[in-house]
Amino acid sequence: MLSWFFGNAIEEEKEEPVPEGHRIHVVVEGQRLPVDVDVLAEFSALFLQVQLTSAAECPLEDFPGGAAAFRKIVEVLRFLQVAKSAGNEPKLEDAPLKVDEDNVLNLFEAAWLLECPKLFEIVMASSLLRSLSSRRAVEILEHLLPFTTASVPPQQQETTGAQFSGHNPACTEAFLKTFLLETQMWQRTEAAVVELAAQLDLSDFLLGPRLATGSVRVCACLLRLHRKQEEETGYVGSALLPVTSVWKNLVDKPLRIKIVWDAHLFALYCIHKHLLDGDHALETQGVPTTEELEDKVAHEDISLTESEHFGEEALASISDLVEFVDIPKVPPNLMGLLIRTLMQSERMDTAKTIYAQVFSASLAVRRIPVPSLWLRDVAGKEESISVLLKVLQEYKTMSAMGATEVIQDVLLDAFLGSATSSSTPGMQSLLSHPIIEELVGACFAAGCKASASSRGEASASDSASASADHDSGQAEPSPGSPLPGKGISRCPKHWGGAGMLAHLGVLGARLFEATLLQQNGFLPR
Repeated sequence: MLSWFFGNAIEEEKEEPVPEGHRIHVVVEGQRLPVDVDVLAEFSALFLQVQLTSAAECPLEDFPGGAAAFRKIVEVLRFLQVAKSAGNEPKLEDAPLKVDEDNVLNLFEAAWLLECPKLFEIVMASSLLRSLSSRRAVEILEHLLPFTTASVPPQQQETTGAQFSGHNPACTEAFLKTFLLETQMWQRTEAAVVELAAQLDLSDFLLGPRLATGSVRVCACLLRLHRKQEEETGYVGSALLPVTSVWKNLVDKPLRIKIVWDAHLFALYCIHKHLLDGDHALETQGVPTTEELEDKVAHEDISLTESEHFGEEALASISDLVEFVDIPKVPPNLMGLLIRTLMQSERMDTAKTIYAQVFSASLAVRRIPVPSLWLRDVAGKEESISVLLKVLQEYKTMSAMGATEVIQDVLLDAFLGSATSSSTPGMQSLLSHPIIEELVGACFAAGCKASASSRGEASASDSASASADHDSGQAEPSPGSPLPGKGISRCPKHWGGAGMLAHLGVLGARLFEATLLQQNGFLPR
């Protein structure tokens, strides 16, 4: 039976032809092994793509485990295909595949090379994987973690889909099936990683560079599992972990890990690795990646430019890691990145609290465009003056409600209404700044606009001004209305609402009184 299916790798002329599907030769270790690609395409995304071509040969020279392993895998897939054709769903344990210590890693790699989720499931269901020791589970976990990052980029998937959509329906169906097999492969791997991590003893569950090679989502899952084990172990159990580790080193293989981190450093390293591709940076510099260098990366800060460079998609990808970060230990520029991540994920209360805590220590944090009301919590800090000035200079783009909040709640109440805040170094430069005169003028103009609107004179005044401009080039102000260019024109056109405008006029009077001396009586400069 096997010779009919595989053929003889040495004397091809004696091989019996494969009657179904179309036959190709897979080259492994120099041997040309005949297979029915239609059978393999049922379970393997790789051979599904080969099936769409006219290729007569598929080179897999460095196949994990060699030709013997490939023959065995083909036998297993043939077994599954026969059962499927008969309408039966065979148990994974019944598959004719022996999984042992010698071939388990090769089988995992082969499953990924062939993109065959069924083979992966069979390995995971084997008696070996169900009876692993904690130390052996760590080794397999480290081996599987890099596979969780393997996926087709969305842009490539769209391109491939568009390419297939222009062909016949069979090609489109093949594309969808390929996409399904690849997705299942990634899902099975992620589930396997979580399952293996859950089997680890806390003494073997050591966070370090060797466990930070997976995807961001998987790394966040590992952190949650580790935290759960710490909570379940308790203080007394944690105190005995060194003794347990020493005993395991005597009776089992020692762990290969050299650097051990807490959850905080592990999360920071994962953020570095995912956003900045730290491993690639080291390799391009000709420096071999070692655990010591990776430990250095975990402790480093990012540049101010990098802190502000990443967009919404990048920030969303690391949002699951932020909860494991110890805020007081985060470097300044990286802190700006984390606050932006919290804001994007709508954890505004947490972001606001952290913003106030680290405001003075981080320039990256001070440059984040935050809601203006957050400045109330940093009033009294010297660095807050420059930030408030930048906010005030944007008053023309604010709504009337936004301008009211900034002037009343932030400037007048938080900065000028507190004795502590009003004595902040730099406060005099704020009160004497030209923007204060602009704000007072805009608020007075808003009050005038509200009064004119209530008297029904705003439209008449505009018409009279337009007529005067047309006839003589100079507007003649109506009695009781502000001078052109000095009154209503100072009020941003989009500020509306008679009540809100009148309130802005009141705020302008308060601001005028509070800053009269610093503005030299508001005399012309």
